[in-house]
Parts: sequence; C-alpha cells; structure tokens
Amino acid sequence: MEFTNEDYIYNCLASAYMQLIAVKEKEEITVNEVCRKAGVSRSGFYRLMGKKDYKQELFLYHGFAIGGVYFRIREDEAMAIKDLYRFLYRYQSYADIGVKKDESSFLSFLYLASKMVGGGGFHFLSLYPYIKTMVEEGFSKSEEEYLAIALDRLGLK
Repeated sequence: MEFTNEDYIYNCLASAYMQLIAVKEKEEITVNEVCRKAGVSRSGFYRLMGKKDYKQELFLYHGFAIGGVYFRIREDEAMAIKDLYRFLYRYQSYADIGVKKDESSFLSFLYLASKMVGGGGFHFLSLYPYIKTMVEEGFSKSEEEYLAIALDRLGLK
C-alpha cells in the first residue's frame, strides 16, 4: 500500500488534533490551531477536509490509523471484543480522550469498528459502559480482568 501526500497531511492533521484535545476542550480547538500544529495551510486543510465535521473525522482517522492492525474480520464475537480491548488498553490515551472529551466521536469509532470486524451483527457500542468504567478507574485492572468483566456481563464468556 502506497501512501499519498493526502495520507500524510491527513495523518499530520489527526495527530495535531489529538495532541490539542489532550490539553484543551474540543469546543476550544480551532482550525487555525490544528493547521499550525500540523504544519498544514488552511487552504490545504479545507481542500482535504471540505466542510465535514473535521473534529470527528480526525478523531476517527487517528483511531483507525493506530488501531487498524487490531481490527480483523471475526466470526467469534468474543475474539472481536478481545481485539478491541487489546487496542484500547495499548492506546489508553485514545480511550481516555474519547470518553472524557469527545464522546460522540468515540461512539462513532466503536460503531464503525464493529462494522469492520463483522461479528454477526454485534456492536461494540454495547461495550461503552464497560470501557467508560475502565477509563474512569484509570485502567487500574489488567486488560484480561476488564475483558472478563465485559464478556461475563454480555454472556459471552
């Protein structure tokens, strides 16, 4: 797979947005700040992003860029959930920002991730309460403990 200049710019913008949202509220972040941090001109930004909800788009792009290796088509729901938990545990800052600062984008991420892995119509959205608890507890338990809790409550042991 070859990366284009557009891929590179998208990646720069997504990384810049995630760095900004880690220290600011989503509503306070401006296009100018994202462009400045990414080293991308405003015209380049608008050429790539158009009039989309750029904050959600960049959040999702970042999630799938770093998590893509974790999401594979799965017939087994428990394995699909395990892949998701492995990703979230490894990239705790993504889950932390999603739950605490950009919940709507994080829920979109869970929805789209469930579409990617298949899993017989199972949706990762039903895991949100367990993921939220994991974030609120500061990932104080092991990945396996959190996974076991979610699987048990969903009846998937």
